Amino acid sequence: MTEIIRAVLDANVVASALVNPSGTPGRIVKRLLAESAFESVVSVATLAELRRRVAYPRLRAHILFTDGALARWIDHFAIVSSVVEDVPLAHAPVVRADPTDDLYLAVAVTGRAAYVVTGDHHLLALGAYQAIAVVPPRVFAKVLSA
Repeated sequence: MTEIIRAVLDANVVASALVNPSGTPGRIVKRLLAESAFESVVSVATLAELRRRVAYPRLRAHILFTDGALARWIDHFAIVSSVVEDVPLAHAPVVRADPTDDLYLAVAVTGRAAYVVTGDHHLLALGAYQAIAVVPPRVFAKVLSA
């Protein structure tokens, strides 16, 4: 029996999936929603960050859902994800250039995720945190296809 992959998708990856469902982030989220190809790990704070991101007017203009449909989509994303407590890292900040990025590492640690999937260059510069791989969407897509 294969163990299911647990991953934290950062808010920008999920927002990108909403803007361009046929892009790599979109294909990753589709694999989550349609196939349960992996287990998404989120927290109240990462869901709040997602809601903030998709509300930015510049980004919101490219998401083809009504406000109500978008809110329901995010609620569904939360339901299919494992929601963990927001517990700060013991040795913060890890991402010195942008300490707010530590949130995703903390969620990954708390949720026992194997991956943080991000396009954020501050997080990607880590490569890994503890035993958690920090990878861009294209690498995670390959992991899912393996």
